[in-house]
Formats: sequence, structure tokens, C-alpha cells
Amino acid sequence: MDEIKALRDQMAKMKSSLDSYAIINTHLMHTVIKERSKGLNRLVIGEIILIPFLCLFFFGLCYVLDMSMWIAITMAVGCIISAIFDFKTVRVPSKLIGQLSLRDFKAYLLRQKRQRAIQMPIELPRSVIWLAWFLLEYIGNYKLFGDIIVDNTTKFIAVGVVIIIAIVGIAVIYLSIQDTNNRMIWEIEAMEGKNPAPKSPDTQQ
Repeated sequence: MDEIKALRDQMAKMKSSLDSYAIINTHLMHTVIKERSKGLNRLVIGEIILIPFLCLFFFGLCYVLDMSMWIAITMAVGCIISAIFDFKTVRVPSKLIGQLSLRDFKAYLLRQKRQRAIQMPIELPRSVIWLAWFLLEYIGNYKLFGDIIVDNTTKFIAVGVVIIIAIVGIAVIYLSIQDTNNRMIWEIEAMEGKNPAPKSPDTQQ
């Protein structure tokens, strides 16, 4: 009987140790995820802060140069809609990190990743069309360039170069967000023992 009691005590101590180990690991994982998500949250907050200044700038620009006010209106509406979606698909609320289990939080990250993959091909073409519209109106503005005539070839080359730069910039930001998301998912899976690979997304090319 004494041996059975001693064995039970040992099993109870082992269980207590494992529970403590799991709690510590979960706490560390929450800390890592919070650090990872800071950049995403700052990006969304910066986007929201920037919108009013962009609206003032483009409305003022269109007024001063007698450009179509629809350029500023569509820009403002597009930025607001994009910010609303980014608030849901990019931002990672800190309270969720502590409230959700790691399994549920991983599902949340996977859902955000899928939503961004849908959002990007919808927003990007519209942004490119708006940018081309604005640039053509801007380059051909008589108040800005007066009697200077810019031939169509030069216009389209300038517009094309700016659009390519914009697309590359957007793609870099999008891939960076997806990469941060993938790293958090990988780390959760590694803790769950579902990802035994020695290389993390930090070192994979």
C-alpha cells in the first residue's frame, strides 16, 4: 500500500510539474505573439491616423488645381473602406491573445490570412486604376504646367513607372504582413508539436 501511495504521489507531482510547464510555455508564447503583432497593430493605427491628412491634401490639391473633386472623394472612400477591412484582417487585438486558447488563436490567424488573400486582388486593381486616373489628370493639368505640352507617350511611361513602384511597395507590405502571420502560426504549431521541422519561417527562403 505504501508503494502504491508513493507512486500516486510521484504521479501527482509529475502532473503538477507538467501543468506548470504548460502554463509557462503558454505564457511565453503569448509574449512572443504580442511582440510579433505590435508591428501589425502599429501599421493599422498609422493608416488610420494618416487618412485625415491624405483627405485634406487631395481635397486641397483638387480645389487649387481645378481637378475633379471625384478624385479626392473616391480616394477618401477607398482609404476608409480599406482601413475598416485592415482593422479586421491585419490588426491583432491584445485581449484576444490572452482570452483565446492557442488552438483558437491559430484559427483566428488563419482566417485573417485567408481574408487578406481575398482582399488584396480586390483592392489592388482599384488602387491602380485610381492612381492612373490621378496621374493623368495631374500631368495634364494646365494650372500646374501651363502651356507645356506633354506627349501621350511620356505620360503613359511616367504613369507606368509610378504604378509599378506603387505595386512593388504594396506587394512588399502585403508579403511582410503574411510573413509575420506565418511566423506566429509556425510558432504555435511548433509548441503543439505539429511542426517538427528545425527551420522556422525566419530562416526559410
